[in-house]
Order: sequence, then C-alpha cells, then structure tokens
Amino acid sequence: MLVDTGAAKTMINGSRLSLVGVEPEPGLFQVTTSATDVKQMPMALLPSLALGEHQRTNLPVVVHNLPGVTEIDGLLGMDFLAGLHISIRMRHGILTLGEDSDTL
Repeated sequence: MLVDTGAAKTMINGSRLSLVGVEPEPGLFQVTTSATDVKQMPMALLPSLALGEHQRTNLPVVVHNLPGVTEIDGLLGMDFLAGLHISIRMRHGILTLGEDSDTL
C-alpha cells in the first residue's frame, strides 16, 4: 500500500480485493478527479484494514487497478489516515504512524 495524503478515499486493487472475498457493492460508485480525467469508480465495503496496530473497520474503498502497476495493493487515503499523527523522514525513507491524542 502507498500512503497518499492527497487522496480522500482509500483505493484497493480489484484483484487484491477478490483474494479476500470482497466484491464491489452494486450501484455504489465514487466520482474521482485527477489532473487529466474524471471517472466513476466502483466501491466496496472492506470489513477490516490494518497497518501495523492501526485498524479501520467497515471502510468504504474505491476499487481500481493502477495502470501499469502490479505490485501495489492500493493507496491509503485520508479516510484511513485521519486521526493519526504522520511523521515522514524522507532522507532516511521512514514513515511513522501514531495515534494523535488531540484528534481522538
């Protein structure tokens, strides 16, 4: 998973979603806007998503395969990251997530 602080919603690769037995919800879509396009993407309800000790349950996720990318399971958006303290040490390649006591 990639951390994408510019994404409002978490996105999961459709083939990875199928592996855990979750399918897109019929009739449930999210309109997404990029620098070059506007698309209507299917959504699914993910029973649980955890990154280390940080877990979200019943998380609505956008279902989409990133073009030309097979090794990435998806993007962690702000719906997952909200309420977490995020520290990025770019020079060392370290991202740290912690509970933000001011927002919980």
